Amino acid sequence: MENQQISQDESTTNRSTASTSVSQVCWKIDAGNESRYIDSNQFPNHATSNFPNANVTATAYSKIVDLSPEPYVYDETSGPTYLNKNFYKFGIATNGLGYNPMGLKPWKNPFKDERNWNWQAGVVNKGNMDSDAFGAHVASAEVYHYHGDIVGLALDGDGSRHSLIYSFTADGSPICYKYGYNDPNDPSSGITELKLSYQLKSGSRHGDCFSAPDDMYGEYIQDYEFNSSLSSFFDIYPDECNDRTGITTEYPDSTYYYVLTNEFPKISNCFKGTPNKSGSKGFVIGEG
Repeated sequence: MENQQISQDESTTNRSTASTSVSQVCWKIDAGNESRYIDSNQFPNHATSNFPNANVTATAYSKIVDLSPEPYVYDETSGPTYLNKNFYKFGIATNGLGYNPMGLKPWKNPFKDERNWNWQAGVVNKGNMDSDAFGAHVASAEVYHYHGDIVGLALDGDGSRHSLIYSFTADGSPICYKYGYNDPNDPSSGITELKLSYQLKSGSRHGDCFSAPDDMYGEYIQDYEFNSSLSSFFDIYPDECNDRTGITTEYPDSTYYYVLTNEFPKISNCFKGTPNKSGSKGFVIGEG
C-alpha cells in the first residue's frame, strides 16, 4: 500500500492473509453500513528493527468494529492483568497492524516475585521496551505492533495539512495523527500540532518499596493526571481519551476522531465508545 489512508466508504474484496513475507490487509464495510471488517496478516509493510526477544512473524487475524458505537467511557488505566478480559487492543492501523496502549508491565517488588498492577509502566519510556522508529516492537508471540508516536508510519504527516486517517479504533472511530486545525471546525484557522491534556504529577510517590514504588513520578502511566482546564479552554487540546470532534480531510462535515501524538499517553488509554470484545474477532488482548 503506497497510501496508508483509507476512506470511510472504501472497501476491497481480496481477503487473503496467507502470506508470511508480504503485508496483506483487507478493509470492508458490510452492506448495511453497520460494521467494518478487517483481515490482516499483521506483517509490516515497512522496515523494522531487529528485536532481542523475537522475530517479526506474520499471523493472520480478523476483526470487526461497529460503525455506530454506543457512547461509553472505558478507562484502561485501572490495572489490567493477563487474566483481565477488559484489556483491549486500541485499534488497527490502515496497514493491518495493531495499536496497543500499554504493555502489561506492572511495578515489581525487587525482593520478591510480586507485582502491583495499580502501577503500569509506560512502555515507550526509555528502558521499558525495545522500540523502533515507528514506536513499535514485537511481543513474545512475535507479533509486531505499535505503542508510541507513529512518525515513521505517518510520513506525510509533516504539519503542512490536517492529518489523514491512519487507523480505526476498537470502538469504530477513525484515528488521525497529531496535526489538526486550530479551530477543529474551521479549516481556514491554520494547522497546529495538537497537545494532550495530561500533565506529570509533581513530587514523588510514597510507597514502601515492597508493595508500591516510592521514587519520582515519570515512569508509570498513573504518574500522569488529566487537566480538564486545558481541554475546556483550548481547542488544540483533545479530551481525556485523546479524542476530538471536528472537520478532517476525509470528513468535511465533521466527525468524532482520536489523535495519536508524541506526548503522553501517545496512544489513548481509554475509549469513548464501546470497544468490540466479542469472540475471536474482538479486540481483547492478553499481552503487550
